Amino acid sequence: VFMKKILCLTLLIAMLCGCSSNSNNDDLKQVGILNEDDLTRLGLSSKVKAELAAKIDILNCFVAAGLADACVTASAEYAKSRVQFGMPIGNQPAVKHMLADIEIARFTLLAVGEKALSCAAAGKPYILEAAAAKKTTEDAIFLAANNTVQIHAGVGYSRDYPIERYYREAKTLFTNTEKTEYPQESIGDHLLK
Repeated sequence: VFMKKILCLTLLIAMLCGCSSNSNNDDLKQVGILNEDDLTRLGLSSKVKAELAAKIDILNCFVAAGLADACVTASAEYAKSRVQFGMPIGNQPAVKHMLADIEIARFTLLAVGEKALSCAAAGKPYILEAAAAKKTTEDAIFLAANNTVQIHAGVGYSRDYPIERYYREAKTLFTNTEKTEYPQESIGDHLLK
């Protein structure tokens, strides 16, 4: 299901940019460029740029959901196997709460992403949903990655474990979009109409 959603969103982005299903790979590579100068060079209007950025934000929401899934899986396994003071650290209430927060972040990301994707796929207005997905994703994935590092303690920072990579990916997930304040501005503009 996750891969179908990514494929669907990729096709929506390709259609938005005018790439047909018969386009060559060079056209499809150009679709992924989000640099402002490159988009202008491609001749895309500001509305099309906003729609493309919104669809990328929706895609990032599902990427973050996959990242949160990896975080909860790694953290749960570690909490079961790491013994401290004669019992697994997973028995500690603080660790249980952090694990629950990671799982809730994963569920939230899937729900928000699904809503935004269904609007975009149905041809309904989706910019507000994409903005909400981006803001939710920024908050939820950082919480999930931070809790994962906390559960793993010192080894969470070590390159011997994938945890530091999850944290790094969570911090840089939206570096491919133009403005970090975009979600709040878009939502605020919509509410003030």
